Amino acid sequence: MAALLAVVIVVAAVEFVPGLLLFGAPGGGGGVTAHTALTISSRGGGMVSDQFLGLNVRPDASFGTYEQSLVLGTTVTLLRWPGGGLADRYNGTAFGGQGVIYNDDGTNYTATATLTSFAAWCLSVRCSVIYTLPAEIANPSAAAYMVAWIEGHLGLHPAYWEVGNEPALWTHFGIPWSGWSTSQAISPTASAFASLAESYAIAIHRVDPTARILGMGGLGKGGSQERAWINTTLQDGLQAGVESFAGVAVHVYPPGAGYPGESDEQVYASLSGSSSLTSRLGADWAAVRSTCGGCVLLADEVGAGTGNTLSSFMTGFPMTSFTAAEVIQGMESNVTSLDYFVLEGGYPGAWTPAPGANPHEVYALYQTLLAKLGPTWLPVVANPSVPNLFAIATSGPAGDVLFVVNCDQNRSVGLDLAGSGFPLASAGSAWSWGSSSTTPTGSSWSQGGPTSWTLAPEGLLLLVSSSPFQLTAAPTLAGAPAGVASASLQPPPPSGLSWTSEGLAFWQLSEPQVLLSRGGRLAAFI
Repeated sequence: MAALLAVVIVVAAVEFVPGLLLFGAPGGGGGVTAHTALTISSRGGGMVSDQFLGLNVRPDASFGTYEQSLVLGTTVTLLRWPGGGLADRYNGTAFGGQGVIYNDDGTNYTATATLTSFAAWCLSVRCSVIYTLPAEIANPSAAAYMVAWIEGHLGLHPAYWEVGNEPALWTHFGIPWSGWSTSQAISPTASAFASLAESYAIAIHRVDPTARILGMGGLGKGGSQERAWINTTLQDGLQAGVESFAGVAVHVYPPGAGYPGESDEQVYASLSGSSSLTSRLGADWAAVRSTCGGCVLLADEVGAGTGNTLSSFMTGFPMTSFTAAEVIQGMESNVTSLDYFVLEGGYPGAWTPAPGANPHEVYALYQTLLAKLGPTWLPVVANPSVPNLFAIATSGPAGDVLFVVNCDQNRSVGLDLAGSGFPLASAGSAWSWGSSSTTPTGSSWSQGGPTSWTLAPEGLLLLVSSSPFQLTAAPTLAGAPAGVASASLQPPPPSGLSWTSEGLAFWQLSEPQVLLSRGGRLAAFI
């Protein structure tokens, strides 16, 4: 086998020069520019799950040192296996872990990667796993056997076991793999699937009572029926007042027919409105919490598509801006995990098309920019608002970050940060990126960072400072002790408060919950 190549994205770094625009001149749209002022808000925010950035991986891909270098070069910690539609077709324990994948006509072929090799590779990249068990065949006993074999023989204990993938799209429901044929068109109702998912949970918990189970691995038909399926599944999972499931997962892709009927701008438009990730997750959270207050919600497939209908969008720079915007929306939605589709394979948006091949620009987004985001976030307000402009602020050990994305191909955006709360007077650095470059460009300043920036169409900007945000106002909390509404909290935090490594802690007053920074400064409230 040819030697596998380790990949390192090389990012240019330059010293900041006052007055220098780090983005090139706007492309397209006749130089149209919108102008807005950004403000980091002290109202709202939250903590980012340590499983937030995830990735789908598939048994028809390779798992060697090249793929290892890709994952280790990012902050991705959660891998979904076997990602996508292969999950219900994959018998990973067959032939001692070699694994086979079934076709619609009942024939099968050997998986490229063995389950044994994946488990060893996963441990080498220090990953957690969502393992999607085949459920279209409706065989809870087989699922329980797989759980026992994987945990017992491989020592792999997934963070979540997931019941099937996108059941609304199944065509062989309740039929063993060997009996599949292309003429079948049998799919479950929400009620039938919920009953099946509960039978899987019962069988799995007999083998491993501590297993955390996701009752649904996406629906497959968008958001219109999603809430009904979530409610039905979680309600069926309530047995004697105890929920069988740890939560559910959904999949979010843009609606529409794809190319040639849709333009890039129409795909970007799906980031707003009722079909957006923000809207979908908000409604899905409401459905989850109405039934199971302690359950998690994952978006364990996200992207612009999984097929070739949006190939030019997904293979080009637009995929990078689109993904960055969805990461911001996922943080703001407090989703447990946001899992990109996919690591490697014949999909236009894959991190890499094949072992050793140059990675897509979207990989540099994960390696260079998303890796700088911290574990707590604050909302950013644009005044006036600008369509398809997304921004968020985060805090963490690497510094305080302001991240801004312009998802418009024909309009640049001028940003005024003079009153933003970002500490520009301190030393800082910036990473800027536009469609004319394959990687971000870095810059820095020792003091007096620029207050005005211009994002080119589809441009990204990430600012980092080691100094804390300079928020000018703190919220007034109804029913809170006197003084809590000030920037320096009095009374001080209760004695015995345990601070995190980031210097942050939660202080439960009553409602809402307050997020404090060390020294008593109010960082945010939820």
